[in-house]
Amino acid sequence: MFEFYYVFMIRMILDLFFPKKCLACGILGNHICRNCSIKLRLKGNQCCPNCRKSNKAGIFCNQKCSNNFSFDQLIVCLDYDGSSLLRELIIMFKYKFSADLSRFFGELMFRQAEKFRQLLSWDIIYLVPVPLHKARLKYRGFNQSLLLAEYLSKRFKRSCVLDCLHRLKNSERQAKLGKLERQINLQGAFCLNVKNPNLSVSGRRVVLIDDVATTCSTLNECAKTLKSGGAKSVTGLVLARGHLFC
Repeated sequence: MFEFYYVFMIRMILDLFFPKKCLACGILGNHICRNCSIKLRLKGNQCCPNCRKSNKAGIFCNQKCSNNFSFDQLIVCLDYDGSSLLRELIIMFKYKFSADLSRFFGELMFRQAEKFRQLLSWDIIYLVPVPLHKARLKYRGFNQSLLLAEYLSKRFKRSCVLDCLHRLKNSERQAKLGKLERQINLQGAFCLNVKNPNLSVSGRRVVLIDDVATTCSTLNECAKTLKSGGAKSVTGLVLARGHLFC
């Protein structure tokens, strides 16, 4: 709780001396104004999480594509590459204490997920946020994935947040690593909260929430942990997906 108020005070001080302005046009008010927000267009067709061949529901093309993955499909809201505005907004959200952007991003994720709700046969939506290590959480003051999950739970009529994953390793930031290094970096990084029966994923279709996916290593390790706890299926829902150029 102390960390939350600490970050809140920092944000208040920053807002006082550096008022919020749209990162696209510079108008005062918010980090992105209504007119500029339309530049961020939701993806239409999804694609195979592995080979990225286009399809309607973000499912794997075949068993060969799904061999090394523990989640069942991936729904992406926005394309990360080619949008400097989106990149700046995500940096602002994750690294510059701008937790208020969770409402804007959460609404985009809700609109995208709502389009797939019937296709995925979701009844009650169990939302599981990707966790932060406690050291990083203490520094940042909030888990951006949890904020997004909490916003989504307010928008979906029948849903709940299962904050059941814990991060055991304070791993190096994935953004600094190549594909193979990312996989090694996260091995054994997550565990389930088995002490709280209210957070059980056994027999449930869960939606794993994160902000950005690149190689999907983080989603995959989390899904592996959820499946080991009995999850019936795991759908990844991410704000954006980028490409790894190394």
